[in-house]
Amino acid sequence: MTVYNTNLNMFLTLILILALNLNASLTLSSSTLCACYSCHFRILCVSRHCSCSKDRYILLSLYKSLVRPYMEYCISAWSPHYVKDKELLERIQHRLTRMIPELRNLPYLKRLEELKLWTLEERRTRADLIEVYKIIRGISSVSFDTFFEFHQYGQTRGHSLKLMKREHRRI
Repeated sequence: MTVYNTNLNMFLTLILILALNLNASLTLSSSTLCACYSCHFRILCVSRHCSCSKDRYILLSLYKSLVRPYMEYCISAWSPHYVKDKELLERIQHRLTRMIPELRNLPYLKRLEELKLWTLEERRTRADLIEVYKIIRGISSVSFDTFFEFHQYGQTRGHSLKLMKREHRRI
């Protein structure tokens, strides 16, 4: 049995290596939920055990070093597609920005602007674009022909890199 032209055993091994949680319908909502629980617990530990947890720079550096890397670990593999999962992840950053006293009453996007942070959706999009760039330039170990092909009939503005996504057979 193959999944996207990949042997099923290799697919299951990848899931075990990346510590992904799949439910019966092969969606990754349970992975998102586990990551959220763990990140909320990390924020709770930082707020309870750090005596200077109200200082914005210390809180921000703890978030960037302890919480955000956990949320973004293997994000290319389990990137949330459902709105509910995206909002669940975004609530973590929302909660942390509310913990800073002088920013507590500002709207979420203003708090992010003040702290010079991006939304997690923007960070995922940026990571995907960087990965596509690496695939096109041959820097990544993933073959270009696996996912993309160049579009011959489209108009581009001064370059020949218009891409088409390859069709994959669903199971």
